[in-house]
Amino acid sequence: MIPWRKYIREMRTVESLAKKHGVEPSDIQRQLDMGIKVEHEHTKSDAEARKIAMDHLEEVPDYYSKLKKYVE
Repeated sequence: MIPWRKYIREMRTVESLAKKHGVEPSDIQRQLDMGIKVEHEHTKSDAEARKIAMDHLEEVPDYYSKLKKYVE
């Protein structure tokens, strides 16, 4: 049996996050593309980098734009 939290995470999509945060799917996709590149600093796996990025975007829809400003 799949633990319910893992099941819920697997159900996340760009569209579901956009709806949750009240933004356009293209905004989430842009952030996800940025995030996957950033998270490759921690893993070589595309799937794991995507998962980490989605975790961040679940909480903050513009996480990677804010991170970029902070780093600069």
